[in-house]
Amino acid sequence: MDKLKQSFNLNYIIMNEQDYWSAKSDLNRNHSDLLHQSRLNVCIQAEEMNLVSILKPKIFIDGDSWCVLYGENIQDGICGFGNTPTLAIYDFNKSWDRSLRKWGRPAPSYAESKRYAEHSA
Repeated sequence: MDKLKQSFNLNYIIMNEQDYWSAKSDLNRNHSDLLHQSRLNVCIQAEEMNLVSILKPKIFIDGDSWCVLYGENIQDGICGFGNTPTLAIYDFNKSWDRSLRKWGRPAPSYAESKRYAEHSA
């Protein structure tokens, strides 16, 4: 019986009051950090959906993936693809920010840019 008591006492850790409050403070800090990260994730998600909610592009299945298309067709419009609608929206947002050179089109000349700016204003 004494051996059982001895082994139990060796494995049992006594926490003093200072250790208790320190551990509780750490837990509260971790909870606060997780809550802050969760709120940031919600803000980022809303920002990712902002462009789609403004432009209202077509979202459809194209073959074995989802497509988000702004424009008449994939060749002339801006599109994004993904395994889920959300991933397709992320890809669409990346495509929105790509330059024309990355799409294999020449960059517009200064005169074309100026004409477009005047026409848009």
